[in-house]
Amino acid sequence: MKDLATEPDAIAGDGPPGGPRLRVAVYLLPEFTLTPVATFLDTLRLAADEGDRSRPLQCSWQLLSDDPGRVRSSCGLSLGPSERPCRAEPFDCLVVAGGRTPLDFNWPPGGADLVRTALGRNRTVIGLCRASYALAGLGVLAGRRACVHWLHRGEFLDAFPDVAPVSDAVYVRDGNFITCAGGLGAVRVANWLVEHRVGLDTAVKAARIMLFDRLVDHGEAQPAAPLFGPARHRALRTALAHIEAHFSEALDVDDLAARGGVSRRQLERLFRRELGITVAQALRSYRLAVARNLIAHSDARILDIAIECGFASEPHFATLFRQHYGHTPRGYRAVCGAAVGDDPSI
Repeated sequence: MKDLATEPDAIAGDGPPGGPRLRVAVYLLPEFTLTPVATFLDTLRLAADEGDRSRPLQCSWQLLSDDPGRVRSSCGLSLGPSERPCRAEPFDCLVVAGGRTPLDFNWPPGGADLVRTALGRNRTVIGLCRASYALAGLGVLAGRRACVHWLHRGEFLDAFPDVAPVSDAVYVRDGNFITCAGGLGAVRVANWLVEHRVGLDTAVKAARIMLFDRLVDHGEAQPAAPLFGPARHRALRTALAHIEAHFSEALDVDDLAARGGVSRRQLERLFRRELGITVAQALRSYRLAVARNLIAHSDARILDIAIECGFASEPHFATLFRQHYGHTPRGYRAVCGAAVGDDPSI
């Protein structure tokens, strides 16, 4: 097991002698997403004792909220009982569980103080699901990276320009913060905590009981957005996620291949075999899809949209747009007007 005292990214704080090695406080935001919380806590439960006996011997956990009692999740089921933050027992790690968390989430004083106190004591703070929105709104993520689901990357970037959203990984570690995008990310983060606080064997045991056959680092890619359809190969998912996160930039195919651990030739074959398109076509298709959404749902100038989406000039963009959608950008804006709904591919 690693020496946490020498690792800036590891968990700070030591449990009492003879007590649990990992003590976690879970602060539930209103309408939190149930799956990330359940998989996170189940990983701790299975790591805490022999087999699945569930005694909190090596790991312990407590539920906190500013509305003590049972807290309603986004699917309608409730979790509890919970205690107020001011009554929290000592912990090594604070988990903030989000879900249908709005961009303008208004932190109760107890929750805000809990996060700031944890950071002041050098504790690790974890954001599950859309808790990254709440943490960014609190101002504690300024200048840092945060894991954001690819579906919400655009709105997050608009709302919090001082935070760098990452949508090509299932979780991100940055200093004392760990953020994840959803259910898969939550169990990966929990496995990482158990590995570094309790031990690798215990983390592997918990993962296997939950039918996860391997542990992964934070570099595992999120599943690809539906614009490209399902991608089976990990290298292809990694490349697509990077394209979606950096579509406005000039991308190098060799770099995309290296990120997935394959050669350029192998990656090009994967694109052709699974998607029926080339890497360049995938990048162009995503840029056009983003531009189409902006044309339909913003008042931005066509030139500005073209540049924002990575096209060299407005005429070049207009030609490609007409070839792809059958309309010029201005013609498409005139046709769709206010009747066009959000493009589900973005």
